[in-house]
Amino acid sequence: METEQFLEKISEALDRKRYEILKIKRVLLSCRDIQLESTAVHMGIPVLYAHWEGFVKQSLTYYLEFLEELSLNPQDASPQILSFALRKQLKTLSGNQGLDKLVNFVDQLHETYSSPLVFSDREIDTKSNLNWKNFEYLCNRLSLDVSSLADQGKKLSALVHLRNSIAHGGREPKYKYAFFEVQANFTIELMERFEDRLGACVTGGRYCRINTH
Repeated sequence: METEQFLEKISEALDRKRYEILKIKRVLLSCRDIQLESTAVHMGIPVLYAHWEGFVKQSLTYYLEFLEELSLNPQDASPQILSFALRKQLKTLSGNQGLDKLVNFVDQLHETYSSPLVFSDREIDTKSNLNWKNFEYLCNRLSLDVSSLADQGKKLSALVHLRNSIAHGGREPKYKYAFFEVQANFTIELMERFEDRLGACVTGGRYCRINTH
């Protein structure tokens, strides 16, 4: 996958999310100024969050596919990328380990370093709770700089908190469509900014161990 192809894939994924959120807006607009308006907003917020989480997971999956298709030498990968690729092996080091397991770990390292970088596990674990703290941690693990999005951190965490409260049956105020529209516009803007940062990190070669860009 060439860089241009990767950028096109995440752009298309974002377009699909924009369209899906537009459809939700249309549904909620049909409930505006009627008794079900607040109920409709409560139903829409968790779906809005799902689109945010889904876009991040899909984009990062494309990112891992892109890195694999580079046939990157593991020694040239950033420590974060390499540790992500080795996370299954690294888990075996927890606690006291016998000699056989330690030797097996070293054998796997030799195998890893003798072939292009691959991700035996491409799962993007968001813990179904992709607030700012978890999002930033996930991106850092993949050598992605999202520090420029930190100004939106409180808003993102507030959206996730609201989603969790609704999903767990918490008592919420009666919301109007205008409230949902603000949340929807924020979610789209955040996805757009993440797309931009992801693209910049890829074109800037942040996945490399020595980054001169």
